[in-house]
Amino acid sequence: MAQVPLPLPKESIIGRHGQDANVRIINGYVETFGQDNEGKSLYAIYAAAGLRRFDSGTISSAERGMAVLDESNFLTVLGLSVYNVTSAGVVSRLGGILGTGRVTMARNLNGTPQVGIVTESGIYYLVQGGVVTHPSEVNLPAPNSICYVKGHFVYGISDGRIFASPMDAGTGINALSFDYANSESDSLVRVFASVGYVYVFGTRSLEIWQATGDVPFPFGPVQQNIALGLLAKHSVAETEKGLLWVDHKGIVRYGRDGGAQRVSSHSVERSIASLSAEDQTNITGFTYICQGHQYYVLDAPTWTWVYDVDTNRWYERQTYGDSHWMASNTIWFNNKYIVSSNVNGNIFEIDPDYYFDSGAGFVLEVWCRDIHNFPGGVLVDFLDIDILSGVGLTSGDPSSQNPRLMIDYSDDGGKTFQGERRVPIGKVGEWRQMIRTGHWGRIAQKGRIWRFRAPADVFRGILQASMKVRTCNG
Repeated sequence: MAQVPLPLPKESIIGRHGQDANVRIINGYVETFGQDNEGKSLYAIYAAAGLRRFDSGTISSAERGMAVLDESNFLTVLGLSVYNVTSAGVVSRLGGILGTGRVTMARNLNGTPQVGIVTESGIYYLVQGGVVTHPSEVNLPAPNSICYVKGHFVYGISDGRIFASPMDAGTGINALSFDYANSESDSLVRVFASVGYVYVFGTRSLEIWQATGDVPFPFGPVQQNIALGLLAKHSVAETEKGLLWVDHKGIVRYGRDGGAQRVSSHSVERSIASLSAEDQTNITGFTYICQGHQYYVLDAPTWTWVYDVDTNRWYERQTYGDSHWMASNTIWFNNKYIVSSNVNGNIFEIDPDYYFDSGAGFVLEVWCRDIHNFPGGVLVDFLDIDILSGVGLTSGDPSSQNPRLMIDYSDDGGKTFQGERRVPIGKVGEWRQMIRTGHWGRIAQKGRIWRFRAPADVFRGILQASMKVRTCNG
């Protein structure tokens, strides 16, 4: 009998078939223990942060966009209305807005701050002093996006033109205050502001513009001919070091100032390619920081991938009972990340010490690497798992007071699972709780994927696993 480590995954990697590769981390993330690996194991898999309800509203419409107004208020578009949300979570309706798709929003530094909103159909709205208006700007063609840079609203037009507003004003746009993005003969998809520059995304190109102070149009290109377009208009998001977006070939890019490295894995790219053309263009992306990890969330109707910017690893996220995460957007407001829902009008804050998504628990799920002894087989006498124990609660649901780990396996590359066992991971204070299970039978030549699931609404973490095995004929 030999003791054999069971390697835990470091990220989600899904092969083309499942029998080739199928390691997964769902609703979790990996954290290593220093450069010298001074922890008990080289790394741990922890459950992801939860979503704690922030607002006190009762709106049922899905969120379409958010923007910070000031330190005490932010605006959100929910369904056919614009709402103000205070730092106390109080929601009040300001006015109506047309459309159903996502919007782009930007705020300027007017004495009474103005927030510009552009819908997917090119309608321009302006919010000021709690009033929603639809300015009649005869000199502004139907915009497809808006951002704010160096005192000006900047508007993108599908035909390649870029317009600018007067200084800190959302009206009175000059008919000559525009120029063309013309490095390629493609359509303009979006303008996006980052560190004082305007990133002009086309269907096949990217141009970077800066403020020049010229009259009547105060911007000009500083770098052109970047042959990377934008597939999903709302996939663009900003981190501390650069931008992330899905380019026109379905590859996730990360960079700034002309550099844009590929960061998507083959698994992520296959997920993007599996979508319909409409669902590809509706992919959303947003960023947040939690527990020292900087994340980029890429969401589609059938999946959610989460990229850890600092470790270059991809994980998956799922709301309980769904194949993707319910979060659709974030803003930094009142010293917390505010998250909107793609299901309803609820608004949340990201909380690493909260183990629910909108009051419903979520499952930390780990698929280990396919274990095999090809072309022979092995008999598994024991499976041991080092999990963070004694994490049960003193009150609440019985499953949280006496949390359990579900263990099962797949002998067909993850297509089906069997043999589920539920083992306790320790009530409160039971720090020495061990997980040892025996008599798991034979692993044939094709190998076995072990799956661990921790559904309890408690702190969850897995450190290491190992097996005691005997070799046998295939």
